[in-house]
Amino acid sequence: SYPDLKLHLGHMKTFLEFFKARPDRLDVFLRKAIFIGQKEDNEEEIKLEWRPAGKLYLDLPFEDTGLAGTVAVKDRWALWSGYEKVLAKKAFVEFIKALGIQSELAIISASTWQNPDKDKLHEDYLAYVVRESEYLKNVDWTIDGIYFFVRSPTIEDSRILWSTLIRASSAVALASYRPNMQHKTRQADSQLVHCLKNHAWIPDSEGRFHFPKDIGRGQLPTGFVYDDRNGLLTAIGFEASIQRQTEEYQRKDVAAKEFGFEGPEAASELAKALRISGIAPKAAVELLLQHSARPEQPEEEVRNPSRRRRGVLEHRENAPTKEAVRRERSIQPNVQGVVAEAKAYLRAKYNNGQGQMVCQVCRNEMPFKLGTGEHYFEAVQAIRGLSQHYYENRLALCPTCAAMYKYARACTDTELKGRVEAIDGETAGLSVELDVVLAGLTRKIRFVGTHFFDLKVVLDGSEAKD
Repeated sequence: SYPDLKLHLGHMKTFLEFFKARPDRLDVFLRKAIFIGQKEDNEEEIKLEWRPAGKLYLDLPFEDTGLAGTVAVKDRWALWSGYEKVLAKKAFVEFIKALGIQSELAIISASTWQNPDKDKLHEDYLAYVVRESEYLKNVDWTIDGIYFFVRSPTIEDSRILWSTLIRASSAVALASYRPNMQHKTRQADSQLVHCLKNHAWIPDSEGRFHFPKDIGRGQLPTGFVYDDRNGLLTAIGFEASIQRQTEEYQRKDVAAKEFGFEGPEAASELAKALRISGIAPKAAVELLLQHSARPEQPEEEVRNPSRRRRGVLEHRENAPTKEAVRRERSIQPNVQGVVAEAKAYLRAKYNNGQGQMVCQVCRNEMPFKLGTGEHYFEAVQAIRGLSQHYYENRLALCPTCAAMYKYARACTDTELKGRVEAIDGETAGLSVELDVVLAGLTRKIRFVGTHFFDLKVVLDGSEAKD
């Protein structure tokens, strides 16, 4: 029936007081048609109707979600705007969000069996007819009803899709699958990236829609803010064709391919690396030949995070301090013992199945062996300035990468510690990669899963002093 608004608003204030006092009793209101929804009919008149929160969406005047007018809410009614004038807006919005009103375009998990690259992802499963164990990894991402957005897009649909993309986690760019611990994790573009990459859904300032690769940031209309900090615009190929259309690029592309490079970017990166390193071209060729076959990379997953955390914390409590003693110069006691422990720990982590010790940055075999038959490497502090020595806070690096890490690293220890803390160690899997700029180039520090987990545990609560 048509709502008695005065009586209803009195009831709603009572509901809000109850929710404030008993937020654990949301079940009292779930799926109950206790809210007023509004919808404009064909004659542009506003209709009101009782609706549960799950069949409404939120937008102005409560929040600027951008949902109004998009296909994301084609089956939902808007929340009645009259609530905004008579109820405490913040408390009311919190209440109705808790009951499931749609307030955003959600990126949801999906199965890799629906991924366009499913054959690549499931190569091991299909080739060897293996079983899926408790260590199965089957991760993919999409947006419910995404094809409604991209097949016949409107400006409103595209704007909310764009906004959702630039706010999302970088993790949604990839799909990952492994059937069990005996097989490596295979990765491909997520369903979300596939869909957005292969449809013309991004508008220009004149309202024409383009594939991501065929439009540049200078063509975007008002409201489409360029922000690629999560890497998802790059993942969908935004501006890719634009960057390749200049005459200069085409000239360099032809020249680079004549010399066997994939393109000018690869040739430029190699030339820059040679300039920075000071290595003569002839010596560089010898080094490349020496390391042409990259060794197998070690991997190790945390199988029991709780038990491992207890062990690492027990060791952390007994770790030696970094107090300096004054002799002819200032030194720190216990360092040699910690370095020895660290080297034993790192040898166990970064020796592969062929007996090769692998550098965490360049990923090549360590350059030479000692008389003992063990590989020489440097156990470099990952984060300096901590109050105690932890052998987990060390990296296994070849001499060249160790020098770059110690003397040519762009980020501070505080920034690096923040990047480590931002990654969930318990779900990191067999290995974790961390971007770091060394000698002007972006490189990746590769941790086996257990080393990364241990490092996070010892860093928890510690402060890095730059």
